[in-house]
Amino acid sequence: MPGFLEKLEWPGFLEELKRHLRTEAGETKLSAFTPAFSFEEALARQARLRELQAFSQKAGVNRLPELPRIAPLALRAARGGLLQPEALHVVRKHLETAQIFKGLSFFPDPSPLEPLRWELEAALDPGGRDLSDGASPELAEARRRFRHFFERLHRLMEELLRRYAREGVLREEHIFQRRGRLVLPVRSEHKHRVPGILHDVSQSGATVFIEPSEAVPLSNELELARLEEERARRKVLERLSRLVGELAEPLLRLEEALAEVDIGLSALSLAQKYAGRFPELKSSGPLKLFRAAHPFFFFRGETPVANDFKLFPEKPILLISGPNFGGKTVALKTIGLCVLLAQAGLPIPAAEGSEVPVFSQVLADLGDDQGLEAHESSFSAHLRALKEILEEAGEGSLVLLDEPGRATDPREGAALAVAVLEVLEDSGALVVATTHLPEVKRYAVLSEKAVPASMAFEEDQGRPTYRLVYGVLGASHGLGLARAVLPSAIIKRAEALLSGDETQEAYLEKLRALERELREKEKVLEEERQALLREKEALEHRRRLLEEEARKARERLREEVRERLRELESRLFEMAREYQRLGRKQVEDKWKAAARAVLEPLEEAGVETVSPGQKVLLKDLGREGVVLRDLGEEVEVQVGAFRLAVPKKGIKVLSDVPQSPRFRVSVSSDAPSSDEIHLLGLRADEALPQLEAFLNRALLAGKREVRIVHGLGTGRLMRAVRAYLEKHEAVEALRPGTPLEGGEGVTVVRLSSGAEGIRRRRET
Repeated sequence: MPGFLEKLEWPGFLEELKRHLRTEAGETKLSAFTPAFSFEEALARQARLRELQAFSQKAGVNRLPELPRIAPLALRAARGGLLQPEALHVVRKHLETAQIFKGLSFFPDPSPLEPLRWELEAALDPGGRDLSDGASPELAEARRRFRHFFERLHRLMEELLRRYAREGVLREEHIFQRRGRLVLPVRSEHKHRVPGILHDVSQSGATVFIEPSEAVPLSNELELARLEEERARRKVLERLSRLVGELAEPLLRLEEALAEVDIGLSALSLAQKYAGRFPELKSSGPLKLFRAAHPFFFFRGETPVANDFKLFPEKPILLISGPNFGGKTVALKTIGLCVLLAQAGLPIPAAEGSEVPVFSQVLADLGDDQGLEAHESSFSAHLRALKEILEEAGEGSLVLLDEPGRATDPREGAALAVAVLEVLEDSGALVVATTHLPEVKRYAVLSEKAVPASMAFEEDQGRPTYRLVYGVLGASHGLGLARAVLPSAIIKRAEALLSGDETQEAYLEKLRALERELREKEKVLEEERQALLREKEALEHRRRLLEEEARKARERLREEVRERLRELESRLFEMAREYQRLGRKQVEDKWKAAARAVLEPLEEAGVETVSPGQKVLLKDLGREGVVLRDLGEEVEVQVGAFRLAVPKKGIKVLSDVPQSPRFRVSVSSDAPSSDEIHLLGLRADEALPQLEAFLNRALLAGKREVRIVHGLGTGRLMRAVRAYLEKHEAVEALRPGTPLEGGEGVTVVRLSSGAEGIRRRRET
């Protein structure tokens, strides 16, 4: 990066901009982002950013989603590599994001990539964790077979678990998983009573994990189905990876365009911090910055003093004098950084109406350039910088000099500074310089091509104001500022030495006269400031009115959301009624499809602790379940109507413990002919009134046997339902469901005859 960019704090601005970026490609592009030094390029950059600003405001888009790099993925696919669903999901996110910005004139046409986007949307699940069943007919069939054998195997294992539990040969009444196979925990001393394949032994040796021989054929079928699913899955991934590889070049162009959009949106967002405005760019002419300030003050949460900076080709030298710590160097950096931002096409921290002629080069000599590696003094480094500037400065250059002639004898340094400025007068460059030296100040007054200016100082308060005033010279006020730091004896001696020089005294008197003139001008400026404050108050009032309008708009939006929620609740109850009319399978399929379209499941990598109620994925079986309890190195999981004990390393947490919903939906039978009621997800106080109404309808319809689906969960609802049924006068008998009926999650009830049951209810 050129040295003048570092001197003018361009890297610091990029660091601030980097905090707003959302894409990895944007960060890479930003590291090489520099201003333009041709009028056409600077104008084109500003035009693109203006267009992006208008588009962002119209579309309500002010930032991109987080996007990893796509280039490595596209290049890997182009070389024949296989991309996994997570990588394909990254490609899909880029393609989806590109749809938002395809209306921009400088954005590449995404239509050649549309077929790839459609393929990825059809093949990937919403979260991008895996392929969807719709990725291919072969994959859908393989997964159907896998689910079929999975259900059959689990029903068989439940039956075997009950049988061997009754015989007392099991260590625990749980089904475990070892090496992808379902096994029973058999006491070591009874291992010969359970014929099958031994897959593992506990650390203590007291338990052996056996796959019963009755389950081996189904387990083999399940494994074959899994391998078939894996082959079908790989075929889909190979096809999608090949498509990505064929479109690698347009994908790379798309990523580059999104990186530019990311930098542009981030720059617009950052510009809001410093109230940035686009200046008028010109090929040549004067430099005019109105109410300009250094943006770093805004980044630190400070309110800087804004100044007007004006340079004209007919008077190309602006010489700024004034007190130490009065803001002269900051003024130089403000001018330089504003020019760099403008030529990068970005908003600048200055008011409307500012004009920037696009410079072909910016030359700067700021601060102490002494370098130990170069074995040179501050003065020699300063001379080297001046030599380079004098050699390169010309038409279309901006030159910024901080204290030319510094770091040597003041009289010699002043002579050197005046000589340098006289050469620059006729170079065609615009020059801004600062100084403390009286001879250089006199040059600014006498030269027809120089404009004197000063950073103001409040004599009464003894402090600088950081405000730039044109047409006057400023004293350094070194003794005044030193008075607050050094002993008074030193200050008095310095004043005595200074008063001995009559020529210097006369010069100081002239400076004091100029400062009185300066204070009079400051009075006028103060009046103007008060007028601006009144204008600011009026604008603040207008802002409050606009905020009130925005608040009302937000309230209208909230009401619309509440109405949509009411509609959703109504739809959920409609689906509950469809449950009875269409059957569980069709409604569950509809519900799952709707859920996939609205929700993206959460993932967690690595499992150390789990909590009851968490939703997890069994990696070896490819099934989802709900955590029942933590068994230490293993965890008990509810999968459908079955319970499994699996190692923690074999699961992946998909969601946390579900929160209480805002409203509950129970699917119960309203039709007199229903033989079954579902109370899943209800509390006991919610479920029992629905159960009573269901039993009354069943009695009226003459039903002799009904099923109540309450699930296992914590067991609280199951116990409440069965306690209620045991006391019910119309219930002759009740029993848990068989494994085929749903096991302990279901209660089957035998009712009295219709007339007898109704009579008993009426008597009670």
